[in-house]
Amino acid sequence: DFGKGNSMITLVLVTYRDIFQWLTRHQGIDSEEFLQHSAVVRLSPKDMQALGVAEGKWVKLKRASDTILARVKVDSGCPQGFGYMPVSSYVNQLASYDGARKLPNFKHIEVEAEAKNEA
Repeated sequence: DFGKGNSMITLVLVTYRDIFQWLTRHQGIDSEEFLQHSAVVRLSPKDMQALGVAEGKWVKLKRASDTILARVKVDSGCPQGFGYMPVSSYVNQLASYDGARKLPNFKHIEVEAEAKNEA
């Protein structure tokens, strides 16, 4: 039962390589299939309940002044407070820069997550 959850929760995004998303990128990064495999965040059932979202619904993920939309998938193996997303141009918009290592940070992206109301 996904009733009303909190308006916003904090999550740490961790990126991973996804073979299906990688294969669809050859059809173009603006293709519907690439979007289906890239603009996805895997969340724990408890985080989904806290947000008040069901699988397949959209959430807004925000870090600093950057915001993306991602479709929710349930992942019972995902720890509460974390979200898993495939490496893509979508999640790259939220990555920060680690000045000490002189690399972008793709493995620990702290964001605010909020359920996206249907239009």
